[in-house]
Amino acid sequence: MIGAQFSNKNTQLVLINAIACIVQATMQTTFILDASRRYCQTREQIRQKPGREMVTFMLVCNFAMWAINTLETRRADSNPVQMHFYGFWSWTIITHVTTPLTIFYRFHSTVCLCDIWKRVYKLKSDYP
Repeated sequence: MIGAQFSNKNTQLVLINAIACIVQATMQTTFILDASRRYCQTREQIRQKPGREMVTFMLVCNFAMWAINTLETRRADSNPVQMHFYGFWSWTIITHVTTPLTIFYRFHSTVCLCDIWKRVYKLKSDYP
């Protein structure tokens, strides 16, 4: 986001992409923290399973993004705006430091969403 904001080039799309990624990660983390503390309170909620489609969608998307981040080859020149702003070696170091963190975040989110999908639609007394 910093490289796109302070670059001399026309980089609105890169800036919008960076902001969208930050907003998505923030909203997803908030959703996971909220959903991990919820349980069904009535038999009707157990039968209807409200929100399970959203949890399933987010689980599949996070798994797909984890797989893509794990299997793709990261190159410094794949982001020319940031490489131009930071320089080749600085951007290479930033990329190599943040890639494992991104992979960990996606995998951890997938596991948390899987736990929510499995656990939240049971009565609290049924689950220790």
